[in-house]
Amino acid sequence: MESVTGENLLDLQVVAWVAAPIGAGVALFALLANMKANQANAKARKATFWLELRKMFAEHHKVHHSLDPRGAWADEVGRDSLERYGNRIVVSWAQEKVSMKEADWHKLPGPKTAEQWREVEAYMGLFEHCETMFKDKLIDLDTFNDIYRYRLSNLMANRKIVLEKLGRQRHGYTRFLALLKRVKIKAPPKKNLVIERWL
Repeated sequence: MESVTGENLLDLQVVAWVAAPIGAGVALFALLANMKANQANAKARKATFWLELRKMFAEHHKVHHSLDPRGAWADEVGRDSLERYGNRIVVSWAQEKVSMKEADWHKLPGPKTAEQWREVEAYMGLFEHCETMFKDKLIDLDTFNDIYRYRLSNLMANRKIVLEKLGRQRHGYTRFLALLKRVKIKAPPKKNLVIERWL
């Protein structure tokens, strides 16, 4: 059996001194490679999430197309009175009190059947889910504004929907109103949205 001499011990120390920085370098490289892979995975998950959200919005294509400025529910008076101030949008048609008889409200462009109203509610509900996703930091404002803010503008241009959902039924749309505030679309106050019922 060989005994450890001072010379052998010195050789082992040199090997350890050389191996330690090499091992640290390899560990650092592995750590950086893992970070890079995690960043790529996070980007892929984010892209997948946005594509899934796009699919969910695509399920509401009938409402979206109807609210388009060229759609069946296009409301030129409402659209012409959406005012832009920098990145803010103000629904100016209802910044003063709007009091409308129910018969006149029914004549406005917009949903007419119970089924169409349910579709509008589901569409607005999807936007409410987006507000929850914002709170949970699952989506970012810049991407949302680039892709979906114009849809909210189209919806807010429709006087019939706004009078009904943000007037008469406002209590049921708190998350929708929070989303409007987040994306800098100023919703009219409830007191300005009155549909007069005549018996």
